[in-house]
Amino acid sequence: MILFTLPGYVETAIQTLNDAGHQAYTVGGAVRNALLNRPVHDYDLTTDATPEEMQQIFSAYRTIPTGIRHGTLTVLIDQVPLEITTFRIDTSYQDHRHPDAVVFTRTLKEDCARRDFTINAMCYSPKEGLIDYYGGMDDLNARIIRTVGNPEERFTEDALRILRALRLAAELNFKIEQETSKALLDQCSTLSCIAAERIDAEFLRMLKAEHCAPILKQYRSVIEVFLPQLSSATDEQWNHACSLIAASECEEGERLAILFEETGCAEQASECLSSMKVSSLFANTVLDLLNHADTPVKDRCDVRRLMHTLKAPFAMYADFRSVIDPTVEKKNLLLYRGKILRDQDVLQLNQLALNGNDLKDAGYTGKLIATALDFALNGVMGDKVINRKENLMAYLKTNGF
Repeated sequence: MILFTLPGYVETAIQTLNDAGHQAYTVGGAVRNALLNRPVHDYDLTTDATPEEMQQIFSAYRTIPTGIRHGTLTVLIDQVPLEITTFRIDTSYQDHRHPDAVVFTRTLKEDCARRDFTINAMCYSPKEGLIDYYGGMDDLNARIIRTVGNPEERFTEDALRILRALRLAAELNFKIEQETSKALLDQCSTLSCIAAERIDAEFLRMLKAEHCAPILKQYRSVIEVFLPQLSSATDEQWNHACSLIAASECEEGERLAILFEETGCAEQASECLSSMKVSSLFANTVLDLLNHADTPVKDRCDVRRLMHTLKAPFAMYADFRSVIDPTVEKKNLLLYRGKILRDQDVLQLNQLALNGNDLKDAGYTGKLIATALDFALNGVMGDKVINRKENLMAYLKTNGF
């Protein structure tokens, strides 16, 4: 019998349900990851107890009716929230996302039958060990993503499972089983029924995964359903972008910027990011990377000017730039930045030895003051003038100000 250790609060919940005469198991990603020796962050329980029975059983604990209509109760044990859901059977799906209704059942196998993939349909309890009705352990060993039952039905029920399959394959470095792959490609257009926020969450997690590049390459048509702007890329451009992403150790923001840049779709990036409904911080970071894709960085002066205008994190930019431009080395960019910061090089107007009042006193007026200060700052960053007031005034006069 396969056994592994569960956190105390999970064991407490299972034991409490068992003591009340009910079945209880941890299910889904927690079981899968435990079997793969991967970190487990969230536990979900499934039980034959109804929501009303659970509320009575856990009356000594704080409970939250998270999704009580669908059989889910959240119980706080040792201050940790734990979702517990009644065994259920989903009825028909009209919107490719949510079941029209759920029917509670007392049978664990029927509950597992409604789940997405075999590797997510395994259950575990300390008393009974692993319960695997649909070959999840075999698929785990074979490193395969396969739906529970008919893949056409699983993806018709919930189109988000299409992206979840891609994300899991990228995270686990698994292959998607042939019939499952065919079904998700055939039905990928139904992703248009899914809220952008849900798509974004799965897509960005996929991009962050170590093995996302082969999935991006093989399932381009899926990505183009929600990012149609990328369809203008040639196969050569797309494959090259995937190759660069495969060789990178970047986060999802840099990888998305690489995808836009190398597919020739940088000009459509703002439109894409707007349609994705990502945070303004994330969108602005990606756009800033793209806006500086060709910024000169050959020497210390160039890097000063880059640091003056760059709003994205510098280390992120160094990752991005070194991937898209083989002539740029990340370590050199970071060395320049380190020296600039240590030596307190002038990068902003408030570091200049000259200010607007000095220029007013010298007879400058209106917009000329701002223009002159910007010119002086650029001169200091370019090592054309020393940052002293008298030198800066002379520099301005010499250059026609």
